[in-house]
Amino acid sequence: MTSVTLPAGTIYIPVQDAYRSHRSPTWTVDIVGGGVLDGLQGVDITRSASASIKGRGTLTVDDTGVAIDWEHVRLAPRYSTGAGAEWGIGHFVATAPREQWADGKRSWQVDVFDVNNVLERRKITDTLQLLAGVNVATAVATLLADAGETLTAISDNGETLRTTKTWPAGTSVLAIINELADTGGYFSLSVDGDGRFTLAPSTRASARAPRHEFLDGNTSIHSGVFTVERNVDIPDQIIAVTAGTDTTAALIGYAPDAGTYAYTETVDTDSTSQEEATAYAFRVYYARRAKRTTLTINIAPMPMDPSNVNRFRSTAAGLDGNFVVSSIKEPTTALDLMQLTMTEVE
Repeated sequence: MTSVTLPAGTIYIPVQDAYRSHRSPTWTVDIVGGGVLDGLQGVDITRSASASIKGRGTLTVDDTGVAIDWEHVRLAPRYSTGAGAEWGIGHFVATAPREQWADGKRSWQVDVFDVNNVLERRKITDTLQLLAGVNVATAVATLLADAGETLTAISDNGETLRTTKTWPAGTSVLAIINELADTGGYFSLSVDGDGRFTLAPSTRASARAPRHEFLDGNTSIHSGVFTVERNVDIPDQIIAVTAGTDTTAALIGYAPDAGTYAYTETVDTDSTSQEEATAYAFRVYYARRAKRTTLTINIAPMPMDPSNVNRFRSTAAGLDGNFVVSSIKEPTTALDLMQLTMTEVE
């Protein structure tokens, strides 16, 4: 059985915190519906908070003589510490299995995308119209059901459409859902670790409790090698504007307020209310402000999702604050470290 030594530092081991203890890690890729993908050699997957298809990458698989229906299979990568902790990173579909031959033996480099890709490929075949007053969460649930997707986790924040919305034939289901999510004050559609299509109300990073802490000192569980990028080209104000109609006045949201600032950025929104227009302006404002400081660290793999908030402290670098995850590069082999790119929460 293989084993791995975590980054330098004395490792803190809470009783219930199995993913921080000494580990004998493995990657496993389950086949959704039953079975395991044999011959797995590497998992090169990155998940990004800002992408519509948030997870994508490549699996390296040796041919063990088991037939694999790459066109229709759904795959569920799972990481185990070998010390009592295990978690998934979503469900994926294969798009481009490339054969490689060496000494008469075959392996595959398989491009994979999370199952949001299924909704990106599925297009509506006729004009779709949703009337003012329609509940946003209900509309998203209906679109998923019509696409044959029943593994869902949808939270209803009560938002309804302020105006009637129309999409032409040929629009992807994913694009429609994400437009509705943006309108209703939700995060864009994501796929959770167990493969559920997830719609969750958007909350400011500053209001979210840190999921993990990465602190310097003798309890460190991250590598001491990291990078910090600082950006000073950041707007002081965001103005979010909805389009008006003959019967509906335009809405304008300001963040932080309606005053005059040296650097203002204007963004369009289709928010359902004045409150949502203002909330949208603040979401964009804090997203822009977060990019003042971007941090990239390497850690022992642990449960993590895009948009999670973590605390990071480096006394030498003068950093001690909360950071929101913008992307995650999974460990290619179970012995590798996970890489996080995070932006500072203001």
